[in-house]
Amino acid sequence: MENLNSVPRPRFGEIVVKPQQSLIDEKIDISVKGLSPRQAITLTAKLTGDSKDRFESYGHFVANEAGNVYVTEHPCLYGTYTGIDPMGLLWSMQLSPGQRKGLRLSKKDVTKPYFVQLQLFDGHVQDVANLEDLQSLTSVTFEKWYMADGVRRIPVRDGRLRGTLFLPPGEGPFPGKKLALALCFFIGYGTKEETICCVTVKWQELK
Repeated sequence: MENLNSVPRPRFGEIVVKPQQSLIDEKIDISVKGLSPRQAITLTAKLTGDSKDRFESYGHFVANEAGNVYVTEHPCLYGTYTGIDPMGLLWSMQLSPGQRKGLRLSKKDVTKPYFVQLQLFDGHVQDVANLEDLQSLTSVTFEKWYMADGVRRIPVRDGRLRGTLFLPPGEGPFPGKKLALALCFFIGYGTKEETICCVTVKWQELK
């Protein structure tokens, strides 16, 4: 049986992410090119949350005969997720070792993106807890945003009401303005801003 972890003359490869900037719920294309045919690799994804908590994921892949891995087409054989899923490395993120248990990834400042770092390692790395001790072949960083370009975030303070108003790009008038105002009211009662600003943008796209 072929030992995928001993493919001769492994190549460094190149990680390609398209687009480099996108909204949090938009799919991205992740690929690795320039590998050896059938080369076994490990891809890791890492980000630091607004509270400085670290999250990470990983997956084992095997390059095709052309030396390429397409996350949208090729299955993750093992890792924090398995199977074919373009967003698997994002939704399967877990707390990094050493972090306080029970923490969840939550966006506190929607005006700033998450910076996600992808790293490529040769072979199917089993001891992922000690990846910091290994030298990656290459890495790339991309951005996931909650606010689209042009969306305006306006704090609302009126008596005991505390909220945030998100308005779509443009001068208006907006058919969705009433929706944005209604959503803003509920923010003061626990609704997350990251949800509201995404809904505002998507509703504007569908109007």
